[in-house]
Order: sequence, then structure tokens, then C-alpha cells
Amino acid sequence: MQIKINIKSTDLELTAELRDHVDEKILAIEKFMSLQADETPIADVELEKKYGDQKTGQIYRAEINLQYKGKVYRTESKREDIKVAFNEAQDEMIRRVRKSREKRKDLFKRGGSAIKNMLRFGKSE
Repeated sequence: MQIKINIKSTDLELTAELRDHVDEKILAIEKFMSLQADETPIADVELEKKYGDQKTGQIYRAEINLQYKGKVYRTESKREDIKVAFNEAQDEMIRRVRKSREKRKDLFKRGGSAIKNMLRFGKSE
């Protein structure tokens, strides 16, 4: 299944170009997930323009909340350009999803190894 994407913008005009950019980047996260046919992950994206003081000027904030396999992954980034902020948040989300997937694989392999050792030593006794 494909990721369901909800986009919210605060004090920022959500142009078609920005929406396409967000859709493209969120769908790129999907290749790092091991999805079943009946699963539909939900990605909540919030894009916001914040106003700082005279020194900082306009600051853009991008936040991604991903609900996937019963867990919620959250990333946030603040930069002076909205696309840069969103790309940074997306990169962090990819790191978190990959790390979670690798943990599950390692746990599965350790369990299989433990069962194999029990069977191997069980026969020799």
C-alpha cells in the first residue's frame, strides 16, 4: 500500500510545487519500509513559517510524524529555507525507519540462531 499523506501549513502558502516536493520525498521513505498488503502508514507533515527577531529573520519549521507498524516516528527541523528544512527532516526519518527495520531483522536472526543452537545441542545429548 501507499503512504497516506496529510499536509498542514501554518503561516505559509502551500503551493503546488511545495506539495509535489513533499509528496515525492515522503514516498521515497516508503522503499525503506517492509509493508504488508493491508498496511497503510500515515505521514502527518507540518510546514510552518515562524518569525524570529531581527537577527534571525524568518525561520521555517518542518515536522514529520509517521505512524507505522504501531509505532510513531517523529522528526523536526528548523532552517531558513522550507525545502532545506523538510529535506533534513526527511533524511532523519529515513535513518529512524532503517534503524527500526534493522533492529527487527537482528532480533529475528538472534531468535533463529538460538533455536538452531537448542536443536543442535538437543540432538547430541
